[in-house]
Amino acid sequence: MKTAIPAPNADIRTAQVWAVVLVGVAAASSFWTACTVPLPAVAVVAGRTLSARLALATTAAAWLANQLVGYLWLHYPTTPDSFLWGGLLGAGALLSLVCSWLLPRRTWHLPAALVGAFVVYEAWLWLFTFALGGQETFALAIVAGLAVAHLLWTLGLSGVHALWSGGRTAQS
Repeated sequence: MKTAIPAPNADIRTAQVWAVVLVGVAAASSFWTACTVPLPAVAVVAGRTLSARLALATTAAAWLANQLVGYLWLHYPTTPDSFLWGGLLGAGALLSLVCSWLLPRRTWHLPAALVGAFVVYEAWLWLFTFALGGQETFALAIVAGLAVAHLLWTLGLSGVHALWSGGRTAQS
């Protein structure tokens, strides 16, 4: 009896499909969450389930998808401040990705990776409110609500990945 030998690039293709799913989720979520798209959650899940290079590309593509939805469909204002905030969101997402890499890829480290990524992301954005305004959007109730939303996004995306992949993660 012959056993099927998987194609040599099967894991790479599976990872690429997963990356597209994460970018698609970020793009779709932009339609109902707009400026609060779950970029830290996507970055953490990408960072813990994909190779470093693919996680970086996925996080950047998720941010770009959010920006395209915002400017092309949701009619974000095309002002210098708006473009600057968009760039800051992208940089914050990349900082979140770096945070996701700081702990080993073990399931019980997932909440710690998210907490670190979320705190860095929010602190990064908050720092720029001193120059650009918007400190009122960092009220405790708002940030706490976002933290819960990001936790749910992270758990949901991680759960989907675990079901889909049987719990396997890519090695950097």
